[in-house]
Amino acid sequence: MLTPLRNFVRKFSRSEDGTIGVEAAITMPLLLVTFAMGFVLFDAVRSQAQSLKTAHVLADILSRETNHVTPIYLNSLWKVQQELNSATTNTEMRVTVARWNKDQNKYNVVWSKVKGSKAPLTDSSLATDVQKVLPTVANGRVVIAVESWVPHTPVLDVGIDPFIFHQVAAALPRFTTSQLCWNDNEEQGVATQVC
Repeated sequence: MLTPLRNFVRKFSRSEDGTIGVEAAITMPLLLVTFAMGFVLFDAVRSQAQSLKTAHVLADILSRETNHVTPIYLNSLWKVQQELNSATTNTEMRVTVARWNKDQNKYNVVWSKVKGSKAPLTDSSLATDVQKVLPTVANGRVVIAVESWVPHTPVLDVGIDPFIFHQVAAALPRFTTSQLCWNDNEEQGVATQVC
């Protein structure tokens, strides 16, 4: 009675029929999860690089400006930021012009404007948040700092929560050495400019 059972077990243990199906059932989910995680990671790195490039583009645009920056101009920059990042909502941007003071060994904020919910920079918040990435310049020179906040939501749910890329790009004015002016007045009158 045990002999037929023993023969069946021996034959079954030596048989290789169906091993490909079993191996595929074990490895396919692991391969799919690995592929999905790689795709999500690549997309996050691409988005981070794009948000950094966008911040540098905006800083470069401002560095070439010879007229006043106005509210309409700032709105246009914000739309450029959204377009370059393929984002339609929740992006934020802060543009700050700061002047280096050699005697105080720090930057002083000339003006700071925001699109979004962030607060404009002050001398103290500039020193703690942004000054570490600003270049060293001669006394009295200004630096343009563009900060960008771009939300990123992973395209697949692989355990990574949505997060925000915060980028800072700095540039020096190209055609004027000491100023980039803000003007609340679209007519760009000298009486309302901040330089």
